[in-house]
Amino acid sequence: MPNPLRWTAALPLLALTSANATALEAGAKEPVVATYVASILERHHYSRAEIDDVIGGRWLSSYIDRLDPSRRIFLQSDVDEFLPASTRIDDDITTRRPDLDFPLEIHARFQERLTERLNFALGALDDSVDFTTDETLQLDRSEQPWPSTAAAANELWRKSIKEELLRAELNERARGETVDELRERYEGLQSSLLETESLDVLEMWLSALSTSFDPHSLYLKPASRDNFDIDMSNSVEGIGAVLRTEGDHTTVQDLVPGGPAEMGGELQVGDRIVAVAQADGEPEDIVGLRIDKVVRLIRGEKGTEVRLTVIPAGMDPSLQHEISIIRERVLLTERLASSELHEVSGAAGTLELAVIDVPSFYVPWHDEETTGNGAADDVRRLLSDLPPSTDGVLLDFRRNGGGGLMEALKITGALVGPGPIVQVRDRAGRAQSLADEAARKLYDGPLVVLTSPLSASASEIVAGAIQDYGRGVIVGSETTHGKGTVQTMVGLDQVAGGTRGRSSGVVGTLKLTTQTFFRVSGDSTQVRGVRSDVTLPSPFDGLDMSEGELDYALPFERIAAARFEPVGAVTDLLPTLQARSTERAAVDADIQRLLQQRLERERASDERDSLSLNLEQRRVEREALRQRLGVEEPSEAHGEANQESDEEAEAERRDAILEEGLEILADYADLAAGRALTSGETR
Repeated sequence: MPNPLRWTAALPLLALTSANATALEAGAKEPVVATYVASILERHHYSRAEIDDVIGGRWLSSYIDRLDPSRRIFLQSDVDEFLPASTRIDDDITTRRPDLDFPLEIHARFQERLTERLNFALGALDDSVDFTTDETLQLDRSEQPWPSTAAAANELWRKSIKEELLRAELNERARGETVDELRERYEGLQSSLLETESLDVLEMWLSALSTSFDPHSLYLKPASRDNFDIDMSNSVEGIGAVLRTEGDHTTVQDLVPGGPAEMGGELQVGDRIVAVAQADGEPEDIVGLRIDKVVRLIRGEKGTEVRLTVIPAGMDPSLQHEISIIRERVLLTERLASSELHEVSGAAGTLELAVIDVPSFYVPWHDEETTGNGAADDVRRLLSDLPPSTDGVLLDFRRNGGGGLMEALKITGALVGPGPIVQVRDRAGRAQSLADEAARKLYDGPLVVLTSPLSASASEIVAGAIQDYGRGVIVGSETTHGKGTVQTMVGLDQVAGGTRGRSSGVVGTLKLTTQTFFRVSGDSTQVRGVRSDVTLPSPFDGLDMSEGELDYALPFERIAAARFEPVGAVTDLLPTLQARSTERAAVDADIQRLLQQRLERERASDERDSLSLNLEQRRVEREALRQRLGVEEPSEAHGEANQESDEEAEAERRDAILEEGLEILADYADLAAGRALTSGETR
């Protein structure tokens, strides 16, 4: 699911000498922006929280962590100097002209310390490296203390450089080539310093404040709002991937359904992109590069090639490989709901099952030349066009991160009929039930909803209502994402004009959480999501992508149930459906591979907090990981000789989870029709 708060991660501002840094000063408009953001958060955020010492502590800690997420730049003495201010910034932000010198001072110290670390790193690149010692590199330092001295910080950087060189050794790359890349990275990022403006710092500062209320409230400066709108639109020429910054790396947050990256099947959510090349050009190292520059490199003219060097999600960094993608224009028409008929063997013969893929709850749109339906219109049309012989319908929500609320209501109404679908509650505690006022049931047969940890927000509303009404079976990971909050985009120009009666030049947008969703049963979808009736593995399991993993996520809540009458009864069928699915999954190699990947990720998360810097030990570990996951050694020669085998592999690519979802739907259809299932039967 797209998560724009990641767009405001730390800016990698590196300088070779302190003299290179230009002192930043707050512009005339920026204190006004800060005042309005603080006022709107206190008056309109769902939580009703005030900007007090508690929020001040979160706010300042978040800002420091955004600058130095790996805790290897600031010294502990720096942080100890900054933190006492957490008890005064809450009072200052609500004044008519809040002090913005403080975040700029912290940022200046960040630049100073990073300059020191960079100078050390450049000198260390030519040092000899011993890969036989039993050193380790800590993988996650986000909860660790900051280094106590400059020497301790330099030691962290030395180990990071050693890891880069060891990874190159594992991939049989010349050390000199890697050293040149690192030197170019460190020296090249110096130019980023010249591009930094006080508004960049303000965005980080106010985003740290707003996300201290909840993870989905966010201040966006005008340029960031423009970039976000472009990436979410359907007319961008590129690869169709939503990116975010995690530490020094650019990570794939989501793939646009129908886009070239998603259609190619090689780039996956969670992959880290470390280099970008244009067609036949040389790869450009992007580790530490600003996200806007990374996006600029990856976007390009339709029909042109971009080559991405990626580290697969959750894997050893030495397993990086290159992916070639041909850019296309990613349009709304490529993201429309679509249907496909499948034939599956049932207890009494062949069943005809329909898969309706709903990639998002897109809303109706129009411009001067074209118009487009919303997701509800398209899904209702697909349901109406089903042949009379259809024995069951599967709704595929695995990549559906949400969208328009009305679209979700109308789709649910077409499957459930009249009645409440979701409840919403505002900050005053007022709750109301929402329904499809013109609901007309278009399909009344066996129904399965296929979900994953990416299924969020509006898709959880539909899945939760179908489950509460007993209308169908929810199939997928243990639970969906768990985003049960509603956001409103507040244009600060409009707020300023409405308050003062004239334009005051205030710029930017506040994405504000104003309501929460509740199922008709009274349970919130927040944090807990919608639990599956029949569980299957997902490629996204074990990646810590759920709402509950986000800082300051609002809690699960419960209110009184709405008045509704169940329209189906699937509860008695669930034990049989789960048991038969478990039997099939036990002999399905692709499903077992997904299960093994999840176990490896969970084990790595629970047990592995460091990475060996011993070359032979890493070789042993990498080979063991490949054996467990069934990953083959990359071929040294990948050209025309391998093209035919690649095409064959693509032709044989299967969606094991979708296939099993259809098997579950077939079992459901048989049981609903009173057809007996043979024990132990495998389709």
